[in-house]
Amino acid sequence: MSVSEREKFIVRILDQNNKPVGAGFLISSRHVLTCSHVISKPGEEITLDFPLLSQKKYKACIKVQFPPKVSAGPDDIEDIAVLDIVAGGRFTAT
Repeated sequence: MSVSEREKFIVRILDQNNKPVGAGFLISSRHVLTCSHVISKPGEEITLDFPLLSQKKYKACIKVQFPPKVSAGPDDIEDIAVLDIVAGGRFTAT
């Protein structure tokens, strides 16, 4: 089965036990866009993989985070995180 172009960019966010806790999308060779609420704690290293391509695990850290707000206005940015795949972990979709 061939992998579609879209499947190359789907990321799975894993907890410390390698259980899936969320999803994200590759937006550059080393940046992943996901929801902030799937990230356990700011500053912790995050494990992710590309489940439709391979089981290789990558490490990432939070580059930018806008946590969910209890009372958000229509112009507020919230529940978004950009992850940075750590050095040596650049992903190249083939």
